[in-house]
Amino acid sequence: MALVNDYTIIRGFFMHDQSPLAPVPEPHNPLPPAFGLLDDREDRWAAFKTKFDDLVELKKDGEQYKLIVIGRHGQGIHNVADTKWGKEWEKKWAMEYGDGNLVWGPDAELTEVGVGQAQQVNELWKQEIDAGMPIPTSSTPVHSAERLRRARSHLEIFSSTTRESFQWRGHAPRP
Repeated sequence: MALVNDYTIIRGFFMHDQSPLAPVPEPHNPLPPAFGLLDDREDRWAAFKTKFDDLVELKKDGEQYKLIVIGRHGQGIHNVADTKWGKEWEKKWAMEYGDGNLVWGPDAELTEVGVGQAQQVNELWKQEIDAGMPIPTSSTPVHSAERLRRARSHLEIFSSTTRESFQWRGHAPRP
């Protein structure tokens, strides 16, 4: 018998978790202040942690509460190729490593725009950690859907002590 997980968004914490029927304000900001936390007070992350801890304390049997942080890599060569090839991207080019001009496989590099986007995310992480945002600890499972190379600039924000706990399969922390 397979285990079934039922995930529910607890609304009221982040702008992204508001009603799916609510209009997205224009222009859509892919990197909103405080990662979209609705509370913009100086003690926003302490208040978030208190509310989150209250949920955990009052949970029913079988329930779990988790803060899931999902990030996307910056613009990669494959994104440029997708725009270039349009509908042909899915039909043909996504299965290739390149088109003779652009190389996107097996693991696409970031473009200059993508590197800039990663640097912006890096700066926001630093700012929010300074504001008290909780960060993963050595006991927190960290799952990476993208290759570590893409995430490297995001992970460099952690102190060298914390970074030592983020060693994956032979990837030593950077000095």
